[in-house]
Amino acid sequence: MENWIADDEVLNMANASSGNYSHNFTPASLEPQDVWYWIVKAIIAILSIVGNGLVIYFIIFKRRLRATNNWFVLSLAVADLSIGLFTTLSGFLCTFHFRCDWRMQITFYNFLLFASTLNLWAMAIDRYIGIVHSLRYTSLMTTTRVVTMT
Repeated sequence: MENWIADDEVLNMANASSGNYSHNFTPASLEPQDVWYWIVKAIIAILSIVGNGLVIYFIIFKRRLRATNNWFVLSLAVADLSIGLFTTLSGFLCTFHFRCDWRMQITFYNFLLFASTLNLWAMAIDRYIGIVHSLRYTSLMTTTRVVTMT
């Protein structure tokens, strides 16, 4: 005979034991440390959105910044903008307004973080080629290769 507990029951037990309930919150019922957590998270998200939005704007609309290696910066800025926008917004909505499947939320977060990490790797490879093979950089890093890497 198998002895098992459903995932939702385990999550509810863990939330009950830690005092962390993921639904039926009202802003007035938050503890002071919860309020500070959301304020700091919102400030970081706003700075991420504004900063990466400016990087995206400048690379797209300033012709001088449309260099091959800046496509890596653009791709990283889009990934980081997505993290700042979607993780904070979905975390807030799933905590206070909707009952969300936490597994889907974690999968979504991990996908965005993985995309950002891959962009950092692509930038590192690009800079390595640019430094070690500086004379052959333009022939090695063609537009097709850059688009494939990003």
